[in-house]
Amino acid sequence: MRDLTIGDRVLAMNAKGQPVYSEVILFMDRNLELVENFVQIHTDGGATLTVTPAHLVLVWHPQEQRLEYMFADRVQEDDYVLVHDKYGRLSPQRVQRLKVAHKPGVVAPLTREGTIVVDSVTASCYAVVNSQKLAHWGLAPMRLMATMRSWLPGRNEVDALAEQPKSVNANSTISAATTPTAGIHWYARFLYAIKDIVLPQEWRYQ
Repeated sequence: MRDLTIGDRVLAMNAKGQPVYSEVILFMDRNLELVENFVQIHTDGGATLTVTPAHLVLVWHPQEQRLEYMFADRVQEDDYVLVHDKYGRLSPQRVQRLKVAHKPGVVAPLTREGTIVVDSVTASCYAVVNSQKLAHWGLAPMRLMATMRSWLPGRNEVDALAEQPKSVNANSTISAATTPTAGIHWYARFLYAIKDIVLPQEWRYQ
């Protein structure tokens, strides 16, 4: 995650639940020195997702046959998360155990799809707000700006450096197409500032 750059294409999930490669258009937060508490979700298939507690994770409910985004610290053992398997599918795997990790490095890339597959586990790009649709709608201006930026002269040269899709994992090393800036993105900071005003309490991470 720490080596991702704007313009890279990474594995994600589209609105139909299918695996696709999606462009990283910005970083909502990026601080490699900041030490945070993380939730580690281990599946019985050997996949491990490490995210902040307020990050949205995609959970499959087999009895109800439905998907739900929920905060990472609300995921429980025996829940099911979607894992990119050897057949190229996003398949449910049972959560075998949960751990808490205290480590440095916070990286929150935003893809056009609003989702990302990290260490084979499907997750949202969003946090803090308990609604994938609302969060994705709120970032629509940034997707529009990324589209407009792609029309600028010279953009093709930058895209050529990032055209190969990437597999995201904790130890990946890839070439830089656009160097991301450190800290919280100004637009994400704006959304954080107004969330307590415009959102009901039950929609916010407490």
